[in-house]
Order: sequence, then structure tokens, then C-alpha cells
Amino acid sequence: MMDKLKELLNKDKKMSNLVLIAILLIIVLISTGYIWGDEEKQVSSNNVLSNNGNNIQFNDGYDLEKKLSNIISKIEGVESAEVMISYSTTERIIPVYDVKEDINTVKENVKESTKTTTEKTVAYESKDGSKIAIVESKETAAAVGAIVVVSGEVSDDVSEDIKEAISFATSVPIHKIQIFIN
Repeated sequence: MMDKLKELLNKDKKMSNLVLIAILLIIVLISTGYIWGDEEKQVSSNNVLSNNGNNIQFNDGYDLEKKLSNIISKIEGVESAEVMISYSTTERIIPVYDVKEDINTVKENVKESTKTTTEKTVAYESKDGSKIAIVESKETAAAVGAIVVVSGEVSDDVSEDIKEAISFATSVPIHKIQIFIN
């Protein structure tokens, strides 16, 4: 089979060029599909970038609520506690961008004009065969209030201690923290 193919390609140079171009085109299509497909998988599997690629979002508030619930339930008189913190904004991480800038100067007779083209793409670093966005800065979410539901024998002094603990951990003013006894 290979011998017949070689004979056919040797006889007709135009045919051999077309076959070679077709093979190269197939290789290019497969490799670009692999490269773009790999980047999309990385973004969606890590849930790191938003659809427009401008920010990266995480939800660390849930961990803080769990930690505060555990700590408050250890206060004397409190049997169990549930904490909910409300935020005015979401947490955002701003990635580093690779900026490619092309400056073209065109001279026409006496006038000279300059055209600048800028292209921004998210910068990645490779770790263990996967791409991870490089982070420039992280904007934390602004906590604006908290609700705490506790069960047990909770006095007014204990309620004030709970408010102070939440305020200290979240920077929420004490007057924006509500304690409910179940």
C-alpha cells in the first residue's frame, strides 16, 4: 500500500504537493483544537475565570461562616450556632495580562500617521502540566452585616460577646449584627 502511494506521489508532483498540504492542514487543525480545548478545560474545570476573562472569583465567605459558627458554639452557654455574613460586593482576583502592542508608522508624502494595536491576554504559568492564571491582586469582599442564630442558655452578656467576636473577625459594626436565640 505504501509502495503504491510512493509511486503515485513520485509520478505527479502536483498531487504530492496537495497531499502534503492536506496532511499539514490536518496536523495544524488537530493541534490548534488541542491547544484551545486544553485552555477551555482548564478555565472551566478550575472555575477560575469568569466568561469575559476579566476577573477570577472565589467564595471564602463560606469558610469564615463555618469557622465563626464553630468558635461561637464554644462560648459558655451556647450549644450550637449558625452564622450568615452578607457582603456588599463579591471577592475578585485580578489576573496579570500579557500585553502585545504593535506600533506602525506610515509616511504618506508629507504626513506621517501612527497606528497602535494592543492585544491583552491573561498570563498563565504552567504547574504540573496545567495552566494557572498569574494573580496581580485580590480584592476581598466587603462584609456589611451578620445574622447569628444560637441555641442554649444565652444571656445578654453572651450576646454582646458574640457580637464583639463577629465584629472583630469581619470588621462589621456591632449595630449591624443580629443575634437570634432558638
